[in-house]
Amino acid sequence: MSLFNETIKKLEEIHCWKGYRKVGTKMKNGKRVNDCRPIKENFFPVLTDFTELPDSPPYGFWTWKNKFVIAKNMNDHEKILREIMPGEYQSLVGMQLETQALNLGLVRGVKEGGIYHLNYVKGVASGLKTAKDIALWYNIKYQEDSAPARATPSSPSPSDDIL
Repeated sequence: MSLFNETIKKLEEIHCWKGYRKVGTKMKNGKRVNDCRPIKENFFPVLTDFTELPDSPPYGFWTWKNKFVIAKNMNDHEKILREIMPGEYQSLVGMQLETQALNLGLVRGVKEGGIYHLNYVKGVASGLKTAKDIALWYNIKYQEDSAPARATPSSPSPSDDIL
């Protein structure tokens, strides 16, 4: 097989059409192929500008570096992670999914009473400054709830395609 054909084959293995994203793989005509799903534009928009934040403080949010996604209610956290996490994590649910997100460096902010609890894994949290900035933007106190990194079966290093 030529280098060109090998490169094309690798690209086909990891990429989907424009407007679609890989959520895993599936069997089609006896062959394993990408399971590509349409990207839901603005379902949970990724924000980078504080002027895009809602007027009233959100229930919670996820941050990664200087990007963030707002959670409008308690059920949004898992839905957000399903949208932004790479396809290999789509089989995880609940706490497994959230733990993997934290291990990849995401920071979770959850509003309880008049305080944001910032959940993150010490040493890998790359959105901590942004999470603190969001709390300060709304003039809400925050409490840092860090946890040690947990071992997971396949923990790739964090990349920019998350958020």
